[in-house]
Amino acid sequence: MTRMGPWGFWDALVLLLPIAFLVAMVLKPKPMPTAKSLWFAAVILFVLKLWYLQAAPLEACACFVKGCLQALTPCSIVAGAIFLFDCMESAHCLAWMKVQLRVITDRHPVAEVMLIGFCFAFVVEGASGFGTPAALAAPMLYSMGHPKMECVVCLLTFNTFMTIFGAVGTPVWFGIGEVLPEFGDENLMAVGFRAAVALSVCAIILVPYVVQIIVPWSELRPSLLYVVLSTASVVVPLIALSIFNYEFPSLAAGIIGLCITTILTLRGIGLGPHHQAEKAQVDKDAIKENTVRNQEELVNEKPLEQESTLKDLVDVEAPAAGVRFVSGTITVPTEENDVGQLKETTSKNSLQDKAKNNALTIGRKAMNFLSEHRHITVTPAKIHAAIKHDEEEGPPEQLTVSIDDHQAERFHSKVSLFDCVFRTMPLWLTVLLLILTRIEPIGLKSLLRGDEPEIVNGSLGTLGHLRISAVGRFSLTQILGTNLGWSYELLYIPFLLPFVAAGCASLLVFRKELETTPGTILAGVAQRIKGPVVALSGALVLVELLRTGDALKDAPAAIIGTRLSETLSHGFVVLSFPLGALGSFFSGSTTVSNLTFTQVQKVAADTLGISPTGLIGLQLCGASSGNAFCLSNIIAATAVIGLQVPEGMIVKRVLKPVFAEFLICTLVLLPFIYAGN
Repeated sequence: MTRMGPWGFWDALVLLLPIAFLVAMVLKPKPMPTAKSLWFAAVILFVLKLWYLQAAPLEACACFVKGCLQALTPCSIVAGAIFLFDCMESAHCLAWMKVQLRVITDRHPVAEVMLIGFCFAFVVEGASGFGTPAALAAPMLYSMGHPKMECVVCLLTFNTFMTIFGAVGTPVWFGIGEVLPEFGDENLMAVGFRAAVALSVCAIILVPYVVQIIVPWSELRPSLLYVVLSTASVVVPLIALSIFNYEFPSLAAGIIGLCITTILTLRGIGLGPHHQAEKAQVDKDAIKENTVRNQEELVNEKPLEQESTLKDLVDVEAPAAGVRFVSGTITVPTEENDVGQLKETTSKNSLQDKAKNNALTIGRKAMNFLSEHRHITVTPAKIHAAIKHDEEEGPPEQLTVSIDDHQAERFHSKVSLFDCVFRTMPLWLTVLLLILTRIEPIGLKSLLRGDEPEIVNGSLGTLGHLRISAVGRFSLTQILGTNLGWSYELLYIPFLLPFVAAGCASLLVFRKELETTPGTILAGVAQRIKGPVVALSGALVLVELLRTGDALKDAPAAIIGTRLSETLSHGFVVLSFPLGALGSFFSGSTTVSNLTFTQVQKVAADTLGISPTGLIGLQLCGASSGNAFCLSNIIAATAVIGLQVPEGMIVKRVLKPVFAEFLICTLVLLPFIYAGN
């Protein structure tokens, strides 16, 4: 074979065998889980490194140790994000936000797609990442009457614009920064800015096309201005914030865009008429008729006994929204003339008769009391209660109440500013903590990353030398006697601060309304983190094996990047985006894609004499776009929405917008790539 230097082009192809194996395992009829395939690929590369490259055995083994330790960082972030969102779910903050989004859109299909599918998903991606937006927002859109298939395709495509700064910037500061520790914050921000510019241009051009997947063009066209304004309300802050920071642009831009789009929606700016407007008027007439009929029925109903209580009761829900609210003990007052009712005692026999039908109508004043207690507003609707009582004890003290109304979501239509601040506390607290711990002049950043004073400093024998600082910075140097080292900043990585802190604050503030106990939440986090721990450990071992070594002697990433760039010359630039997409395709993670191919891109850029920040920015765009056709994301989104179709059908539908992103990102970033650093 022809060799160019110590290793040639064909040697580079041999070293790509582990990547080819990963792709094959994903594409086969019954895909192998990435938790297994990544470890198999790591073992294949380990063998190639020892046998083909003649690398030092201890160094190859040290890569395994370091890779497993490195997995603690992304696994901590994932666990923290899961904990935060589970706390928000238990405290009904997430449910409250879902219902408010439904009320704001007023069934306008374009508003629903933009507010929930784009802006709300942007916030979720910025805070959590790892496929959460599609799994969370797709069911919401489906519950509003949109088709399942289109919901999944739309959300997966929207997700491609968001992930560069997902999970508080993990793809940049960890995915790239861990591979290139010498890169520095300035270059990391430059990479993030370039990727943000490219994907923002993609969003402005392609978001209307993506919305059209769900909304027919005839309905979308009158609302094009709204779509463009909503998109700009997110991407403009995204670009502006990426100039100064690479951790929370997605989260902060998503929140800003969500607020602006909410105002646009409420004021109808840029929104055209829609086919449900006439139907809505018909529904309003029906509501009036039902209200009159319900009031007539209520006159003949007996109210609850004076001072009857609902203990740990009340499960008030909006069936159409699938949202539950649970409260503690509530005393339900009854008064004279409650919708024309006379004050009288409800007999045991009367309750038993109604219990046979499993229904009891509560007077409107009692209903209003419940609404005031719960900080929600209930429209005059007929409420039914399932009765559980002991025949010997008389009237029940414990009831389960639900709203029986096809316009159930309207009971949340009146919301105060306090409600908004109160129920969104976990999100804005997360952003606040990120700002406090990331902005250098504040002083917390350097404090949380300090390695002095040390509380532990000792040898672990052949394993390495361990140091632990007072602020929780762990470091292990000289792993297995090599020059490899590892560090873990407990208080700086987005785990305890902000996710766990914001989650615990939610549990404390909403402790009387929790649907699950803190212990149950922690158990759920432990159960859900098992898969990512195994997969990310395998991915990081593979990454360490790829990048560790002496340049062109036994470092696979350096050999691959150098030889491919020498062979393809400047044609390698066209390959940069697909490489990033390939990494996300087999791993399901923008972060893992960056970990895998960043070193290859850096070596290629140095070989060709072009800008590393520009080329790595293009790789980052590709890694973000690859999430659209990643099988793990597709499987998760289809499973949560109950869609049973071959994954290939969805892949075919998302490839068109992804290919368009490939062309746009490459063209937009060419000036950055050839303009130097």
